[in-house]
Amino acid sequence: MRLLFVTQVVDDGDAVLGFLPTWLRELAARVEALTVVAFQLGAMPAFPKNVEVRTLGRERGGAARRFCWRSGARCGAPCASAVATRSSSTWFPKYAVLARRLAVPRRIPIYLWYTHAGVNRWLRWSEPLVEKIFTASEESLTIETHKKVVTRHGIDVGFLRPDAGQTPAAGKLVTVGRFTPSKDVEFLLRALAALRGRGRGRAWT
Repeated sequence: MRLLFVTQVVDDGDAVLGFLPTWLRELAARVEALTVVAFQLGAMPAFPKNVEVRTLGRERGGAARRFCWRSGARCGAPCASAVATRSSSTWFPKYAVLARRLAVPRRIPIYLWYTHAGVNRWLRWSEPLVEKIFTASEESLTIETHKKVVTRHGIDVGFLRPDAGQTPAAGKLVTVGRFTPSKDVEFLLRALAALRGRGRGRAWT
């Protein structure tokens, strides 16, 4: 299989999408060739030889619409066996819609990764065009469709572990995120209370 993968950013140090290079390496091990089209590039990690990464030039002020109008032939769409687009925002399904101009005439299947509670016209328009919609949880894709495939987030948590020999600061817990029911910050507070009840965690802050 020759896979064309469209995403926002390829950047090893990106605060949100820094995990994506791991995805791409895992995909590359399972396909003949992987062409990645990113709106912009940052710190580039090492990829296997069967991976080609191209940018639409947003880091230089380029327009994302080039995916449809200019970059299709250059980015390998005519030679692809499948097209995959990934997003955690509501506007990105438009590129699954635009991809139909390249993919449908050649009977190339389109797959969408979508993880967002919001629903807009682009998501509704993309649903009949794609083979499957992958998502992290039941709640992160709220339209009714038989094409939904729940995969969880697919993030290698081992990547987040401290380096060998690095000692975490004792008695401290840091959590970063917004205070919403889905984040369940109360669970952390209950855990801290339980630790204190066992005579531990006196220095927790």
